[in-house]
Amino acid sequence: MNYLTSSNVIDYDHAVIDDLFDELNTDNSDATFVKNAFHFVRDSIQFEFSPFEDKISDTAIKKKGQCYHKTNLLVGLCRKKGIKAGIKYSIIDIQVMEPVFSEEILELFKSEPIGHFFPAIMIEGEWVSVDPMFDTELLEYSNRLNWDNAKDWDGNQFAKLPESLILSEQSEVLESAFKENEIPHNPIVDKMNERLKSIRNGIAK
Repeated sequence: MNYLTSSNVIDYDHAVIDDLFDELNTDNSDATFVKNAFHFVRDSIQFEFSPFEDKISDTAIKKKGQCYHKTNLLVGLCRKKGIKAGIKYSIIDIQVMEPVFSEEILELFKSEPIGHFFPAIMIEGEWVSVDPMFDTELLEYSNRLNWDNAKDWDGNQFAKLPESLILSEQSEVLESAFKENEIPHNPIVDKMNERLKSIRNGIAK
């Protein structure tokens, strides 16, 4: 694994990704690019559940995606810059989703662990884990602006969910999240997106 390749899902040669890359590549330095890319993916791509089949070009066009899509987009942008980037997988506590989701939706999660993808970026020879899952709007709504992944990332330190909410974490850095013939389907996507929409419209109870 060289962590630099494109794929059907990480289609970083798409014209939309070319344009986004140029927008983020403000001074040609790797350090600035990585920080720009992280903050763009975290805050400009709204957290929303989309089909797992979506490519990073789809995510960039829709400006919406869940942890899987936002991870792939940040990984793809870094790889396009020539920066090694991969994907990590963890099991997270249901508290991560509170109070973003209603009790009805949280009840659906209780029967199974919550799987979570996030990027790992090679910085100065070390893998640095960052997590752009929740955009600042949702982090502010859930009173979580003190989380490391909600702050202005310095481009060097880990920016992850609180360790207390990560139940287990895979040590291996993956080149891709799924094999292309094993992409899953989430049956409660519509319910979750209705909840997110109501939050953004300011009417969530």
